[in-house]
Amino acid sequence: MKISLKIILALCSLGCLTGFPWAFLPWEITEHIINMQNAIPIGNAGFTILSYRFHCLLFGAFAFYFFILLYRSAKYAKLINIAAYLLIVMGVYMHWLKLRSGLLNTASHWEPVIWALIGGLILLFNRKTYTTAKKVKHSTSNDRRGQLCLKAIACLLASSLIWIFLPYSSRMAILHQFTLPVNTLHAHEQYTMGLIAGFLGFSSIIIWIISTKTNHYSELYKLILGVFICVPFILSIWLIQLELNSVILYLLLIFFELTGIGLAISHYKNRQLDTSRSFSHLK
Repeated sequence: MKISLKIILALCSLGCLTGFPWAFLPWEITEHIINMQNAIPIGNAGFTILSYRFHCLLFGAFAFYFFILLYRSAKYAKLINIAAYLLIVMGVYMHWLKLRSGLLNTASHWEPVIWALIGGLILLFNRKTYTTAKKVKHSTSNDRRGQLCLKAIACLLASSLIWIFLPYSSRMAILHQFTLPVNTLHAHEQYTMGLIAGFLGFSSIIIWIISTKTNHYSELYKLILGVFICVPFILSIWLIQLELNSVILYLLLIFFELTGIGLAISHYKNRQLDTSRSFSHLK
């Protein structure tokens, strides 16, 4: 069962990793390949490019996430179970999102079913490890600032799920408040924005759990810090390149960038403090 679990988690990591390079390919290549697979063309509007590349970056983050779960499958057995349930929900959500957006994509027609099936297999293969892990208690983190900050970020990301239930007119009104040059949301944009909202919303659950025991989830905590520092920086570059002059979006990116840097500094100081305490106990 343990080997089977690792194989499934490796497939999850590789599956997400395949979406990551698309964020950095020239748009002409991406557009050509996507249009060959779809009855509906994707287009080359700035907002379309930005949203598509952003969701590819999130796939990259999840690739590292599943790799850490693979590497520490015994340690993170409880979180693996939660990830499995989220995969099942995500599979169902992706299928509903395709129906809602009207996106006909033959290449990823079975993708929602595959992700839901993988979630079920993870629950099956992780059953024994999870039963053992439930009996083990872990000490909570002394990084109180980091905990509170992660909880606040989790709540902020969870609010992105509101996008899913908004009518089309309300979603357009929000985009106009961000002063983004969007006159209409095509099928690809609706699907991509829905995926982004889903990814961010479901990530909030994981981040909230990590915030309760940042010492125990140290590898995943570092991954969050890396994502908060790198992703806003990359998105800012794309905003400039695509000439999407959204002041509100820039301010949000600066907020997450500074949050990531602040959390990294706080984490580094707490690690130094823990190290000094260990040495003092030895003396």
